[in-house]
Amino acid sequence: MFLGAYRFDGAADDLLAAYHRLLQFVPAANLHFHACAVDPTGLWVYDACPTREVFQAFAAGEGFRLAVRAAGLPAPHVMEIGELHAAFVQGRQVIALTTLFTLRPASLPPPSAVATYRRAKSSTLI
Repeated sequence: MFLGAYRFDGAADDLLAAYHRLLQFVPAANLHFHACAVDPTGLWVYDACPTREVFQAFAAGEGFRLAVRAAGLPAPHVMEIGELHAAFVQGRQVIALTTLFTLRPASLPPPSAVATYRRAKSSTLI
């Protein structure tokens, strides 16, 4: 899963209202990982897509550009961050990837990781 960020500059209150309008265009099932943060000069939106290529196509696509404009947001600064390996919300891991980088539910650690952890733990001298 590839993580990117969108930076919207402007007044936070105005941007947040427009951001919520933008979400009306996005089916919840399409939000694989999504977070929004506000700072004194604007809004950050972190969004993950299945691959870098999907993120690039989405971010550069006319559909996204039109949705941003229709919501009343300014054109964003788009940043490619990288592969998303884990995400936690209130101490709960909500995204976990195996060593082969295949997506697994966070509640099911990969068997190889558990075995490796147990071997390392049992060989550690305290």
